[in-house]
Amino acid sequence: MSIQPLEPETTQDLIHAPLTTFETLTHSLFSSLSQSGLRTQTQQQAPHISTFLETDLYRVLELDEKLRTVWSSLDEAHKELGGIVEEGEKRIKEIELSAKGAVPYQQLLNYASILSGFTSAPPTSKGPIGPDQPAPHWIKPPFPNEEKMRAGRLAERPALERVNPKEPENLRSPSVDPVEAAFNPYRHDYQRHQAQMQQEADLLDLDLNPDL
Repeated sequence: MSIQPLEPETTQDLIHAPLTTFETLTHSLFSSLSQSGLRTQTQQQAPHISTFLETDLYRVLELDEKLRTVWSSLDEAHKELGGIVEEGEKRIKEIELSAKGAVPYQQLLNYASILSGFTSAPPTSKGPIGPDQPAPHWIKPPFPNEEKMRAGRLAERPALERVNPKEPENLRSPSVDPVEAAFNPYRHDYQRHQAQMQQEADLLDLDLNPDL
């Protein structure tokens, strides 16, 4: 049972109906021509493609091996760089911590100016002090010299006397006369003294010759 084509209703349908049929037939024709031409071209180029694949297969494999080597090298370099970056981050953290706990420069300068009087000779010094020469009284080193270490506590008084030799009496401690303490009747030594005196008195009162 065949389907009857629809009759055109308007003049526009009468004009477009053959054009649509012609367009459909044209597309079908070009499509069939292109497929047959592609088959012919493929058949003609097939030997050339197979020759290319056979000839350049070794080169492709060689390039692939080189690429794998490069990738392995890049992977190892990435691992090494990762360790270096991690170590650098640790050092940066340590530097930041040390920078936070650093002593200010002004404080260091003040401390150095304080130590300069002990660790360096005065500007008016004529030369370095030898090991056998006593240090002047105005120099106070941070450690005792050999003379003071040998003298011990006795080194303090001669040093003071050398500072002011004209007035040695001022350096002596004032003499204090001892004050005798009064007897305390509750002390043990006083009680023992009284008991001893009582025993001596009792011995003198004994009658050693009762017949007289």
